[in-house]
Amino acid sequence: MKPNNSKLVALEAIRRELGGKVRSGRELLEECEREDSGAAAPIAAAPGVPIREEGGGGLEGLVAGMRRGRLAEILVPGPSRGGGLFLAALFARARREGRYVALLDVGGGLSVDGFAARDLESLLWVGCGNLAEAAAAFDVVARDENFDWIVLDGRDATPEDWRAVRSALWRRLAGHLRERGAVGAVLA
Repeated sequence: MKPNNSKLVALEAIRRELGGKVRSGRELLEECEREDSGAAAPIAAAPGVPIREEGGGGLEGLVAGMRRGRLAEILVPGPSRGGGLFLAALFARARREGRYVALLDVGGGLSVDGFAARDLESLLWVGCGNLAEAAAAFDVVARDENFDWIVLDGRDATPEDWRAVRSALWRRLAGHLRERGAVGAVLA
């Protein structure tokens, strides 16, 4: 399945407005590799996509490579393309480290069947009707010191949803993450 072109256009517009404050997952990983050269051996989760290996490979390596104080964009080009696996790796890591994850789910389509029950104990799930609601919830959760990882799952958001969220809000969210040293991710 090819990605919805209008969603990609909307995401690119957001990235242009926010400048260097938002990076794709690939850009983030490449930056991490440059900054921490030699700290971790690169592996490939998919052809041409470098993932840092810290205590595990594949998606666990992606989770390990996310930087505190940053908002990462992770493009998931369709169903069954790794979004759920990324969340599973994140939930498992949070449980192992005794940390909490907030998942702001546009469309409320999270199915817990694919996750280990013990990994869900560190999760706050918020079902949101649209991206604006999810971004507003992110704004609240990002100020709560209990959550080390905040994920906005916008895979079900419409192009209109992406355009409705003002760039000032994305900047504010990135600022909250930076102030607290929390990790943020937007699945798109």
